[in-house]
Amino acid sequence: MRSKKIEYAILKLILKHPDTAGHGFTLPGLRNLVVQLVPDPSDSELVDAIIRLWGSRVVEVQKWNSDTGGFEAYDGSGDTEFFCQRDFRLKETPQTQPCFEQLEKDVGPEPERRPIGF
Repeated sequence: MRSKKIEYAILKLILKHPDTAGHGFTLPGLRNLVVQLVPDPSDSELVDAIIRLWGSRVVEVQKWNSDTGGFEAYDGSGDTEFFCQRDFRLKETPQTQPCFEQLEKDVGPEPERRPIGF
């Protein structure tokens, strides 16, 4: 159930601000956003959720390649380098909205927690 909540939170972020180019993230930045819906997600939980969503073609995953000056698609290998050492972006696919709706039925919308500010 926790893994579904993390997937739900990631898709909610993507769908909240539609962008045809995709949404840029770092792993720590994504964690700070997902924590509003799921307490203390680990890096490995986030990466596993992204890989599941990518494997089901619910999201496209890309990273910037400074050598080519463009984005390159995630190919399913090098998870640590791909997600932990560089920025990456997540793009909506035609399956994103239907998957989000199903997850919303499964886990239900949860109240968002506000970040604590000092």
